[in-house]
Amino acid sequence: MASTKGKTSIYAEYMAFRLVQLLLAYLPFALALWLGERLGDLWRRLDRRHRETVRQQAAERLELDAKALAAFTTDNFRHYGRLLAEFSRLDRLDSRALAARTDFGTTREFIRHARQEGRGILAVTAHFGNWEWCNSLAPFLGLEDGVAIARPLDNQLLDGFTRRLRERNGLRILDKQGAIRGALKELKKGGVLAVLLDQDAGPEGLMSPFLGKDASTFAIPVELARRAGASLVMVFALRDRNRAGHFVIRHWPEVFLPAQLSVEEQVAKINAALGLMVREDPGQWFWVHRRWKTGNGRTDWESR
Repeated sequence: MASTKGKTSIYAEYMAFRLVQLLLAYLPFALALWLGERLGDLWRRLDRRHRETVRQQAAERLELDAKALAAFTTDNFRHYGRLLAEFSRLDRLDSRALAARTDFGTTREFIRHARQEGRGILAVTAHFGNWEWCNSLAPFLGLEDGVAIARPLDNQLLDGFTRRLRERNGLRILDKQGAIRGALKELKKGGVLAVLLDQDAGPEGLMSPFLGKDASTFAIPVELARRAGASLVMVFALRDRNRAGHFVIRHWPEVFLPAQLSVEEQVAKINAALGLMVREDPGQWFWVHRRWKTGNGRTDWESR
């Protein structure tokens, strides 16, 4: 009985998502973005828990007064609705169509320079802007034919759908559990490992300042880069606030060499760089996640 009910819930959830996704995919892009914002407004009104998470964390880290905090919370939830609308488009747009809506700036030249010496690349991004859009542009960024680490979604049907979208442009997805060996192999052969390093890592994470407060941060990818002698770059796809449906690729202007730093030093540099970028447009970061919920993580890191 429990198994049947579980399968019914999985199919119902998947079908509901696909109906919304298809609607947003085939509407004119501007209308899809507008509808996405309305869905974000609805989520904000109905989901008190996540609304309060955004308000509390933004109030503490951005030091907003009541009026500014209310406006920020509204804009942040609309950001999530825009993400849904943009993600829904990915099934219809190939990488060239996505590239036509993207300003790459100097990022491609930056990554090309970082790869000249034949080192592997640890490409760090975050839940900032639209990370799925960034992943889909991997061939245009010189980051194709690598691997990315991701936790499988609880819904197997949704996981299969998102995995197909993520892998169609060259990046292979490694399940988070058991990914270390494959990731290290990729870096040692001069390939690309793409990771998101801005979520709470739990008690085994490395405590390091982020936006002015210690946060448990995933350190294993940095340790893998140290072992492999890989370079580390930070790349993001941020929404162009002046052109609906367009993005700007941003990168941190320094190539990090983790082998020359301790893990603690490198994680601190990553968090500091990400914090500075988030402060430039905080509404595009993932504030619904409880980033600072772990208060007793590790304060040092031994090589494994």
